[in-house]
Amino acid sequence: VREALPRARLSLDVSPWLPDQEGWLSPFLDACPIAFLHTSGGRTAAHSTRVRLDPHNFATWRGLSRIAGGRGVIADTGYGVGGAHEPGTDWLNETNLRARVADGVVALSHASPPADWAERVRRLRVRLPRTVDCLETSHS
Repeated sequence: VREALPRARLSLDVSPWLPDQEGWLSPFLDACPIAFLHTSGGRTAAHSTRVRLDPHNFATWRGLSRIAGGRGVIADTGYGVGGAHEPGTDWLNETNLRARVADGVVALSHASPPADWAERVRRLRVRLPRTVDCLETSHS
């Protein structure tokens, strides 16, 4: 990847159902040029310190950020179980976004945003704290 795309930033998918996030992620973070951690599959909890509220998913946003050692965490609102649409409206709530930015979330991916997504994000962006500058990290 680095030969073909030298400016590419790589991201590592987390497995929030694993009980030992640090034990699972650390070998990858130590061995690979990872710039971000990310969630996938949706069902992420914007309103909670936990990534997912599913049983046995105890990973927290702040815990992932700590393990990542300064790398940003990208939250995925997903596509829903079995491809169902997930509106992810909790991810447009300023209080939730402030809390997640404080926990180390630096970006959000949304497969099916509402029609007014761009305008809502534009209004929110000016009121939110800046995230870490992940494009210039020593982990890249």
